[in-house]
Parts: sequence; structure tokens; C-alpha cells
Amino acid sequence: MSDRPSSISPHLAIALGDPAGIGAEVVLKALADPSLTQDCQITLVGNRSLLRQTYEQLAPTSVMIDPDRLSMIDVPIAPSEIRQITPGVGNAASGAASFQFLETAIAHTLSGDFQGIVTAPISKSAWKAAGHSYPGQTELLAEKAGSQRFGMMFVGRSPHTGWTLRALLATTHIPLRQVPDALTPALLTLKLELLIDCLQQDFGIAEPRIAIAGLNPHSGEQGQLGTEEIDWLIPWMKEMGDRHPTVHLTGPIPPRYNVGSSGATLVFLAIPSFSSPRCLPCPLSRPGANSCEADGVRSGCEYDYWLTLRTDFARSRHSF
Repeated sequence: MSDRPSSISPHLAIALGDPAGIGAEVVLKALADPSLTQDCQITLVGNRSLLRQTYEQLAPTSVMIDPDRLSMIDVPIAPSEIRQITPGVGNAASGAASFQFLETAIAHTLSGDFQGIVTAPISKSAWKAAGHSYPGQTELLAEKAGSQRFGMMFVGRSPHTGWTLRALLATTHIPLRQVPDALTPALLTLKLELLIDCLQQDFGIAEPRIAIAGLNPHSGEQGQLGTEEIDWLIPWMKEMGDRHPTVHLTGPIPPRYNVGSSGATLVFLAIPSFSSPRCLPCPLSRPGANSCEADGVRSGCEYDYWLTLRTDFARSRHSF
């Protein structure tokens, strides 16, 4: 994202994602709410013909904005490719289209036309079928931005208390069985220091409170359910606490729980089922609540930090 005075409304590009998926539907339904564009300008990046098809199919039974009312960069797709795109069936044609939509949004953002990119869901298998081998959109964005230091964060605000959860993932888009081997002190140091920079620079939290999630159930139960916490995670936390004395580290917290008083959480799990919809509904401990009480975060967004060009409404009140 480029730096702009806060009084200036940012101009965001929305890459419409896989045309065989739910991206176009979600975007048109979301933008039917006029409050979404009170704080920003929106331009869609996709194929107008395919977007029109979605609108005409669903508008009779749904509240959707007419795409003709929206600013749009129309990415051309050959008629022979469009004929291969079927709703609900991801394939090489739909993967190639969604990849082109995102590449176009990135190019315009890097040239200064937009201050950020909002991404609709894509199909990773469709990308691969089209010859694009990326774990996800985050990695493509990082490559195009020339960033070696980046992370995926989920941000959600409670409708009941206003408390905000910020959870940075230490691992993303890998099989669950690979997670323990992927986690190393070096990786966690990189992610933690990225998170600290993000909280201080992007969210204005000078002395952040960060909860570190354990790897094992109950954070290992003192070695009964796994020893990673004892072997290296707790010593690593002590080292990081000494290195960053103004940061308050808590943990290791059992992975199924969160700490309501913390400003952010560093999570050690891949969550593939939640990364595509761009929202993370989750139960949270409410600040000041009893342990049996829960506070739901109904709206949230995925926020890729340090890519210089992407946000999923991380600074706004809404998300898809």
C-alpha cells in the first residue's frame, strides 16, 4: 500500500477471483451496501461479460448491485475460454482468468492507480491446472511486490465489545502433518518481528501484547502431549522477551483458546479451510469474561502485511 494522508479516500481494486466460484456473487452482494464505499473508492478487476452473467442469474432472488453502476477494468478473455467456464467447476480456464485478474490488479496498483487490493477467492488447483504453481494469492503478491518479508494476518472485531483480534499465521497453505517440521526458531523470529512492526506501525500499538499459541493440545500439558513447547518454544519466548522488552509476550497458550486482553496472537497452525473465504469467524474469550463465556467475531478479514500493495479491508469497518 502506498502512503497517503488519512483524509484522502483510498482507491482500492477488487480482483474478482475465480469466475467459476463465489467471488463475483460476494462482491456484488457486498457492494449493494452503500456504506462500504463511504470511506474508499472501488474499482473491480475482472471480465465484464462473466460478471454480467452472474448478476443476471442471481439478481432476481438476491440483493445485488448492478455491475453497470461500478467502475471496472474489463480484462479480456477469449470467447473460446469463456465457454469453458462453468459455475461451480474450477478448471484451467477459470484458473487462468483469475490469475490474469489478480496480475492486472497488481500491475495497476504498482503503477500508482490504486492504494490496495481486495481479493475474492481463487481456486489453487485451478491455478495449477493453468500452469501457475503458487501456494496462494499471498505468495504471488509478495513476488510481484519484491517482498521477502511478509505474512498473513486475520483481523476481526467483536460486535459486542469492540475488541479486535489480530492473528498472524506462522504457517500457511501446507499440509497439517508438515507444520511441526516447518516451525523453527528462525521462522518464528521472522514472523514475530513482522507482527511487532505491523502492530506498532500499521495499528499504532506502541507496546503490543502478543499471545503465542502452543503447537500441541493443551500446549503439551508439561510434556505429556508433546515436548516442542518445553524443548524450544518456551526458551525461544524468553529470548524474544529479552530482545523486545516493550512487547508483552504471553504463552504458550493452548491453540484452541485465545486471550481476550492480548492485542494479537501468533498462531502456529495452517488453516487452509479458512484462508480462501477471506473471513475467520471464531470464538474468543471476552475481556473480563468468565472462562465459559464466549464473544463471537462476526466480521473479519484476511490482511497480508508488508506486501506494500494488498489489504482486505483491514483498515475499514467491513469485509467480504
